[in-house]
Amino acid sequence: IVGSSLQQWLQILEEDEPTDVIVLIGEAGGEGEEFAAHYIAEAIDKPVVVYIAGQTASSNPSTAGAVIAARLAGLGNAVGTVDNKIAAFRQASIPIAARPSQIPELVKQALQAA
Repeated sequence: IVGSSLQQWLQILEEDEPTDVIVLIGEAGGEGEEFAAHYIAEAIDKPVVVYIAGQTASSNPSTAGAVIAARLAGLGNAVGTVDNKIAAFRQASIPIAARPSQIPELVKQALQAA
């Protein structure tokens, strides 16, 4: 939702009692997913499954804002790339679907492990 961050929605879903598992769908460009991966590792107790759309797109960040934010945060130019987003979720031990059809199986596995 425009004007909100992934962290805000992750917190809302974490506090939502009927929610058993969170499915985060990101995209190439922007830095929100990398920050979300760190936030999930630090603050979210519910299982999370991720899919990053655009995995076959260009490996360059799609927005100047992502590059500027990355440089200001001392992260270099890699923030916003699909590879960097996947690496951030892997580092946080969050399951990543390679394609949308894998999401239901990852959700099932996450629920069984919880």
